[in-house]
Amino acid sequence: MIHLTIQTRTVEAAEKLALHLMEKHLLLFPTMDTDHEELVLRDGRLQRTPG
Repeated sequence: MIHLTIQTRTVEAAEKLALHLMEKHLLLFPTMDTDHEELVLRDGRLQRTPG
């Protein structure tokens, strides 16, 4: 098993890619994260910022 994260520019692109991979039996458990937050290191602490 391999855990892989792929970022796309749009939700539509993510859905299209997921559909293609599922049709080829290469993707079993797709999930989508739409809470675009990035982790930034500031003053030795991690802070969440909108992506």
